Amino acid sequence: MMKFEFLPNEIFIECFQYLNGLDIFHSFNQLNNRFNQLIQNIPLHLDFENMNKTTFDRLCSKIFFNPNIKLWIISLKLFNTAGYDQIKKFISYFPFNRFRHLRSLTLIGLRQNHVEAITLMLLLLTNLTYFNFPDLMKDPSEIMSALQMSKVKILSMPNLNFDLDFSPEMTMITNLTILFCYPVHLFQLFKYTPMLKYLNIECLGNGFNTDMLVWDHSQVVYLKQLIIDEYNDTFEHLDILLRKASNLKIFSIITDLYQMNMLDADYWQCLITCSLPHLDVFNFKFIVCFYENYDRIMNAFQNFQTDFWHKKHHWYTMHEFHDGFALIYTVPYV
Repeated sequence: MMKFEFLPNEIFIECFQYLNGLDIFHSFNQLNNRFNQLIQNIPLHLDFENMNKTTFDRLCSKIFFNPNIKLWIISLKLFNTAGYDQIKKFISYFPFNRFRHLRSLTLIGLRQNHVEAITLMLLLLTNLTYFNFPDLMKDPSEIMSALQMSKVKILSMPNLNFDLDFSPEMTMITNLTILFCYPVHLFQLFKYTPMLKYLNIECLGNGFNTDMLVWDHSQVVYLKQLIIDEYNDTFEHLDILLRKASNLKIFSIITDLYQMNMLDADYWQCLITCSLPHLDVFNFKFIVCFYENYDRIMNAFQNFQTDFWHKKHHWYTMHEFHDGFALIYTVPYV
């Protein structure tokens, strides 16, 4: 039987791809010189979540005194907490132009006082393709301006509640996740991201200039998947949005506006048939107030049971009644 340490380097390198780089350091760097050399020359994914200050400082020191390690870090996640500012500390340790192979960067708890340093950093990370800063509370436009000069294709950001002034470089973004935005900013974004393929919005707020959107002819023809985890606007405005994404294949939406018109299965059928001919997957959950007429609600629910929904698309629904509200949702809902 072969002993673990006698396995060839190729096997270890393959296994290391599934591990957090920090776990590799803890497990292998004390075994022997062979492993110590090996972990300094493999692609590393570093995730500092839930790490105490002492361990974080020790690992930063090890990276600092081993230049090869910096060259092989391809993914980095830093977490700023009330007890310790990992982001500020890490920035103070390292000039980011040393991380030549860094492709993925996640900054949790990013503060406004980090923005200037992060903006400069983004200009130096020439191979960065994924950037995630989901909870910056204030205007992220300064960071977004820096991203114009980057190669980022997958972006996760907190909000779009500011005026965009992007240059054509933003056309590189193909995957976008937004925690909160208003439709007016979303439509503005579409003008600068024509290559967008995946869009995930955790909360889409209500209220915008409908007249402006009617005359706005921007399209996102490459958008294949749209997810809205919380929709707070009208069906009319959703209609305008969906007509701009005629090549959608997957659409998921949850709404708790208690609007009966969201239950208009005939309207949905017309919208899908005319404007979303390529839609394969439609996941939804709609909620209405229970004080509405019971028979009217049941009739609306039953309209989602026709051949268009079952036989043509294989979309099936369930409904429930609870104190004060009724809901209908597709099954299984993803």
